[in-house]
Amino acid sequence: MLTPRRRRAVYVSCTALVAAAVVVAVLDRRRPARPRPHAPVWSLPNLTVDNVLERCDDALTAADVLYRVVGRPHFNYLDVLAVRTRDRRCLAASNEWLSLLRRPYYAGWGPGVRRRLHYAPVVELYARLAQEDAGAATVVDEAATPLITSFSRGTVHGFTDFWLILAAWCDREATGRANRTLLVYDGSDRGMLDVVRAATDAGVLDGTRLRFLRPDVTYRFRSLEVLPSPAHTYWGAPVLARRVSDFVHRHFVRPDATPPGRAVAVLKTRGGLTGQGVLAGDAVAAILRRHDAVLLDGAALGEIALINALARAEIFVTSWGTAVMKNFVYLGENCTDIFVYHTKDFASQFSSGFSRFRNAAIHYAAVEDTFPPTVPTTTK
Repeated sequence: MLTPRRRRAVYVSCTALVAAAVVVAVLDRRRPARPRPHAPVWSLPNLTVDNVLERCDDALTAADVLYRVVGRPHFNYLDVLAVRTRDRRCLAASNEWLSLLRRPYYAGWGPGVRRRLHYAPVVELYARLAQEDAGAATVVDEAATPLITSFSRGTVHGFTDFWLILAAWCDREATGRANRTLLVYDGSDRGMLDVVRAATDAGVLDGTRLRFLRPDVTYRFRSLEVLPSPAHTYWGAPVLARRVSDFVHRHFVRPDATPPGRAVAVLKTRGGLTGQGVLAGDAVAAILRRHDAVLLDGAALGEIALINALARAEIFVTSWGTAVMKNFVYLGENCTDIFVYHTKDFASQFSSGFSRFRNAAIHYAAVEDTFPPTVPTTTK
């Protein structure tokens, strides 16, 4: 047995140990956190717009990948990039400016202000990811495929990518070769998100294998595979357009789909991601009267309702730009005529080379020539 004196000594020793532990805990809290183990950080001090392609890899798959979508957009596109952690080389296919567009734009523009304007942001993103601590990224232990491109904000370019990648993904699902997570940017065009929700509800997509990514977060995936879009637009590309159209009709057109009228119209009546091609109110009214057409508001309807309104229409009245280039693939066999009105500010881009789609003949007219603006009169 312990004597009273020894019991008192043991008590004092225990008290001292507890006090010491408290002091250590307090000091530890004040110390900066110990750095976590991380993959090597690479410095790319000489990375520039004019040499960035030398650091790109054309591989479509990679293990252990950093991936980031920048929330601040540029014009009608956004910055997105995948970088392999092992050697910090970027996957060119993850960004259209570094892959699909590098021949017509990067090479076509050559060194200078225009190239810097469009490529400087992605170079800045690459430099950030090259120096980022991979151990601090949001880890997702999954094999993933992005349904995300540089144009996920919308326009015909974004929807071309979206539909072609989604169709390719579903083809893989049908053959049992896909066992991956599909990545969707939560800042994508609302129409794209509408399609994703409808596809999930219909069982076209497995909702348990969808992951929505937030902007300005660096994710670290076990592996990443890019399904590249084969074209920047399906307008003027009959084979791709028909492939998308058949895919849309197979999965998203209801058997009882009925248009609100024999002739329906989608016209650009206000600015969006771009300001070109906006029709004045008097021109809109004149166009609708000429064709006895019902004007559809795609933003108000939602993408699935818009698809079903166009799928059985006989006449499609539209305007040059995204209004026609994005939406003509929703038309079906019932459509006999497509009327496309173009404005003067699209003169440098306008082309009438695409003359038919399915059973429909495509007709073109200049808005200002067909419906000259009304000159107001004054009375004295």
